[in-house]
Amino acid sequence: SVTTDSPFKCGTIWGSGHLHNRFNRSIRFGANENLLIITAPNGLGKTAFIDLMEALLSSSWAALYKISFSKIIAEFSDRTVITVEKRKPSKDGGFDYDSQISMRMSKDGDTFLLHDAPDMASSNSPIPLSLIDEYVPFLTRIGANRWVDVRNDIVLDRHQAQRLAIRFSGIGSAGDLFQGAAPEISEFLNTISCYKISAQRTIYEKPGAGRKKYKDDREFIYGVSERAEEISLRIKDALNEFAIITQRLDSSFPNRILSTIAKPHSSRSFADLEDDLVALEQRRTNFSLVRLISDQFNSIKIPQSESSNSVLAKVLDVYISDSNEKLDAIGDIQQRISLFLSILNQKFYYKQVSIDENREIIVQSQEGNQLALTDLSSGEQHEFILVFDLIFRCNADSVVLIDEPEISLHVGWQIRFLADLEKIAELNRFRTIVATHSPQIINDRWDHVVEFSE
Repeated sequence: SVTTDSPFKCGTIWGSGHLHNRFNRSIRFGANENLLIITAPNGLGKTAFIDLMEALLSSSWAALYKISFSKIIAEFSDRTVITVEKRKPSKDGGFDYDSQISMRMSKDGDTFLLHDAPDMASSNSPIPLSLIDEYVPFLTRIGANRWVDVRNDIVLDRHQAQRLAIRFSGIGSAGDLFQGAAPEISEFLNTISCYKISAQRTIYEKPGAGRKKYKDDREFIYGVSERAEEISLRIKDALNEFAIITQRLDSSFPNRILSTIAKPHSSRSFADLEDDLVALEQRRTNFSLVRLISDQFNSIKIPQSESSNSVLAKVLDVYISDSNEKLDAIGDIQQRISLFLSILNQKFYYKQVSIDENREIIVQSQEGNQLALTDLSSGEQHEFILVFDLIFRCNADSVVLIDEPEISLHVGWQIRFLADLEKIAELNRFRTIVATHSPQIINDRWDHVVEFSE
């Protein structure tokens, strides 16, 4: 169950779910807590519970069909309660093509219902069979009314294929599960921010790659490569904003200077201005270290003979203000890149991660040889992806779900994981639920642990 004044911004998560037709699992995430750790032996529902929470909090209704559960209840701090029930739940995991899902939201005595229509794949379905072939890339027709799901080799009849098409592609009049629902449901769920870092994170199938008939045709992505491209795009976007602000300020600089000089107000002291110039120079140095600006800039020294020049003081005041406003446009990404590189370079042995002159992530050996990101060890790739996602992909005031962060990590890195997580959370202000088997990940935080047992 989940509780917050505005969902998840400062509330309590109180989750309860009936998993695998066997386990009843509950957690409580207090309003003042930023970390919850779930631990359990293999097969006792730890990852399934995380998946179920993500599906609910991210409104990923398609995922609910994949998870084996019968009910989940989420209670929020504004007294909203959401209950999702699944009829005919899957007995053996995998996709259950015939189950039906309903959701109920209650608050202050009002109840809103949302049902997955049980007959939406009937013989009167508005979805032509040809659209199944066109819009669902993982279904391959093997007969007049038979398809195979190439993800798991399950053979489907016409009704099952139509139902899958509706749920996973959004085609047909019943494609949107929110269609016809009370607006209060979608409005409430849209206020929730949730991000999950899954255990399968170093290599995965490319989404939206188009129709692939056979498993061998599918395209896969290296997680480190995808994130390297993403950071380059983020830098490009930030520098575009930097350029726009620079052009605006520079074009208006002469007129603003003349206007400032003409005003009768007194100028700032040169002592204050000199302090600001030192701070500005340090700030520029920090930005140049991550290649956001050139490291070729000149320090400004105020001649002693001009220490009483009020006109110069006013000019310098505008110059310092403009320079800081320009840097503010790339300040956020500078903080994130600096923290990202700092965490990785404290851990990686005999190699250095940096941003090159093309504003791309590179890794160099101690001897200066550039290494491909995909040549990093499994543990290094996991660390790269974990830190990247936490810094760049997790929004403020969101709930972050991390499944088995210990995968491939040396015990020393595991012990430092939560300290790094908290450092990143100070920047992004998110709350975290971690599912782990590792006592090294937990370290000295056993007061934050919920243990799932038989």
